[in-house]
Amino acid sequence: MRNPKWLTLCSFFLFPLSLATPVLVGCSKEEMNKMVEQVQSKTTAAVKETVAKIAPTGSVQIALDDGIDIPSCSVRLLSMGAGRANVVQIRSYRDESSDQPQSFLFQGTTAANSVKELVGATVTGQLFAQSNRELGLWQSDSESPASIKFLSIKETELFGEINQSQMLRVDGKNAFPSGAIKAVIEKP
Repeated sequence: MRNPKWLTLCSFFLFPLSLATPVLVGCSKEEMNKMVEQVQSKTTAAVKETVAKIAPTGSVQIALDDGIDIPSCSVRLLSMGAGRANVVQIRSYRDESSDQPQSFLFQGTTAANSVKELVGATVTGQLFAQSNRELGLWQSDSESPASIKFLSIKETELFGEINQSQMLRVDGKNAFPSGAIKAVIEKP
């Protein structure tokens, strides 16, 4: 005789309940409330972990070497206070111990007081990029800093384009790449 799907589903849900029933019958109301709180806590933690896994991660594409395409990028605005310009930092990873072979860092100053105020602005600063450790690190020329034009903001992501600027590598190579960023906005 074939087992209908609904019977399989019912047995899937009823079996754990049948095991728990004797335990629950002997529990006081306080013990049951504690068990409910534990289940709710574990469920909340699992949901937060799942949301973190599917949250946007940003990206960077820059025309260096054979093209650097990095699947993660974040932006943060650092307030310096005391009348000093704020700092915009865009980076490909949040954990400095990351073993990711590709990396990207842009750091420049701005008068903007929030990430939303960056939209429409062009910020100049130092840019560093690396496609892999063997080829070496590219950096923007200090006499001609790199610039990023911030185009738009959508929910938790900031979009921009990397304007062509001279990039230098330790081995003497130079390039004038352009590129694009989609950076996840970090909370202050």
